[in-house]
Amino acid sequence: MSKQAILAIDYHNIQQPLNLKRQILLFDKIIVEEQSLGLAKTFVNYTPNRNLESFKFNNQEIDFLGAEGYLSIETINRPINVKIDSDEEKFMETLRNESEEINTLLAVLKANPSSGTLTKLMGIIKKLPTSFARALGIRLREEGNDAYPVFDDEPDYTSSGKKEDVLKFLLKQIPEPDDSVSWEQIIDFRNDPDTMKKYYALIKWVNDVSQKEFNTNEIEEEYQYLYHDYSEQYRIHKMKHKQGIIEVLVTAAVDVFIHNLGAGHISSSLFALWKHQLNLLEAEAKFTGREVAYIYKLEQTLKKA
Repeated sequence: MSKQAILAIDYHNIQQPLNLKRQILLFDKIIVEEQSLGLAKTFVNYTPNRNLESFKFNNQEIDFLGAEGYLSIETINRPINVKIDSDEEKFMETLRNESEEINTLLAVLKANPSSGTLTKLMGIIKKLPTSFARALGIRLREEGNDAYPVFDDEPDYTSSGKKEDVLKFLLKQIPEPDDSVSWEQIIDFRNDPDTMKKYYALIKWVNDVSQKEFNTNEIEEEYQYLYHDYSEQYRIHKMKHKQGIIEVLVTAAVDVFIHNLGAGHISSSLFALWKHQLNLLEAEAKFTGREVAYIYKLEQTLKKA
């Protein structure tokens, strides 16, 4: 099942880097709540020190990802019939109250415009996208989607290890590609067969850890152990692999020069090189910590970009 990130977009962060490339490197699809996006576009004109360049850039990226099928705009305008726990019920009640207060303030602002009413209104609207994202997550999971809201704040080290917490932690580990890395490169990386295999292993780890009673601090410790174990094994084995290739190439060159050997010997050397590469792949498949190999590969790929 594809992983979906629900972004909480407001009139402030739509003028800041939304880091959509990083989102797509962890999630299969980005979901944006329709009302939040509409409010953000409307009230951005009321914010001081507007960054219209970033605002325009973000809208262009949203449109591009929508056209490519990596982003969709959804709404929560329908009843949520899924059975929810008491905490979620309290949240839904808060959301209803905030929506009613917004309608009241809009009516007051229309009848008698004042800076105080506008400030109070924008304060509520600033918080509302977070509530909309959570409500949309409930609706989408009710329909069988693996969708979770993603908020750009620090991990909560006291929370329980639900899938949302694990994904939120992992998103912090994904490096943000710079502007020189194109969307085409991001998509090619995601579609690479070896990358896909490593990505599915990472998602399996997410599912496994989500079933445990880990808090965020324990999730981080588990991740760091796996990551450093894998990266060290990969580094050592890569050094041995390079040494083996050099030995094959040097031996082949010396034999050809001294003994004037023909194409048959060159073919044997190429076979030896292929065997070295195969040995690396076989060894990598047995490395401990390979559950997080996707992130290690992503880091190495971005360093070369």
